[in-house]
Amino acid sequence: MGPEIDLSLLGSHTFHSVFTLAYLEYIGKDCTYANIPLTLLCSTVIMAVESTEEDLTLAMRIPDTYESIFIKARVHSAEGELEEAALEYKRLSDRLANLKPELWKRRPQLRDMYYASLAEQARIHHVLGNLEQSLALYRQLDESGAPGKTLWRREAARVLIDMGHVEQGLDELRAEAVTTPGNHENWLVIGLECKALGRWEEAEENLKRAVRNALTSESKQESYLALFDLYRSQGRIEDAITVWAQAWEDETEPSDTFPVYQMLIESGQLERAREYLERETNPLRRGFYQGLCEARQGRAREAERRWKKVAEMKPFEFEDGHEEWAEAALRTNSPPEEVIRVLEKSANAKRLTPRGIVLLAAAEARLGHANHVEKILKRACLMKRGGRPRRERLSAEEWSLFSELVAEPGASQEFKNFFDGGS
Repeated sequence: MGPEIDLSLLGSHTFHSVFTLAYLEYIGKDCTYANIPLTLLCSTVIMAVESTEEDLTLAMRIPDTYESIFIKARVHSAEGELEEAALEYKRLSDRLANLKPELWKRRPQLRDMYYASLAEQARIHHVLGNLEQSLALYRQLDESGAPGKTLWRREAARVLIDMGHVEQGLDELRAEAVTTPGNHENWLVIGLECKALGRWEEAEENLKRAVRNALTSESKQESYLALFDLYRSQGRIEDAITVWAQAWEDETEPSDTFPVYQMLIESGQLERAREYLERETNPLRRGFYQGLCEARQGRAREAERRWKKVAEMKPFEFEDGHEEWAEAALRTNSPPEEVIRVLEKSANAKRLTPRGIVLLAAAEARLGHANHVEKILKRACLMKRGGRPRRERLSAEEWSLFSELVAEPGASQEFKNFFDGGS
């Protein structure tokens, strides 16, 4: 049986338009379709030729059609089976490359599928560390006429940086920025890469350029929030709060100010953090971080009381805060099975961060499901490899969280090699 898919969720969007949105997500952009399951995104290949859900089911049953190969590759990718996914995408792109130009003109959706299969191969090889292959594929996309030329050049520059060719990669990003004056996003990308490299002054200079080149309130917010993250990383608390306020000059400051109170808690400014927490409208986040403040001040009983109150709430009554709910539940010894159910549902909606995946692994470890834990942590490491800066393993802070929540030292030690500082 094929997956149950509500094609109406995609409205009139073509494969090409959703494909473009998906790749904006790859470079860290929020987009309307960020939470659409991967199998639903696959269906747009067929939707582009006005097919129905029955056609999708049929395509998945018939082996070796273009659509079935594409969907099979997406499923492998969704399951974290990246080597298998890359092989399927390669098989698909090789077949599509042999089609006559006249057929591509008659069926442009096949051309778009070809570009998508190349882009997915490039992304996967980057994550897997096959950097030469990834770079070659991004160069091929740039030269092929695929939509998104600027995107392919940015991704190629990122691969160069990860290969150790830092100056060449940054030079290519700068060249792209110079050729498209007034585009804030190019300077934003350069600033973020410099931040990932620990080149703080260059990062700040380029992020400020992004602010100056931002023409809309949304692009200004994006640039100011990138500056906020930079100052937060440097421990420049006052500068961070200043640019946070500047990000919302054109509209009302959001009630979910959790990046601000997270930063203040990290820096030990607990009373100041509480002021922002009082404005938090999400009770899952508010209750969890209020408990964290209590714990930081040595009031363990009050922290547990607040976390227990959060754990008793129904997490899906709220759009966000599921990871905070899960950590509160684990800290108050709620059934791990319920934590797994909630986090897996969030994972299926693509809402889990690496920290959330660590929480999921901790819940599985409490049940003694070692195979599940290993699979989950491998996926978390793949997420880290796809991030900026590229990391091969989870952080030492995430190890502290995992080992603390598993509670039994022997149950956590066998997974230490997935974390920095491990064996």
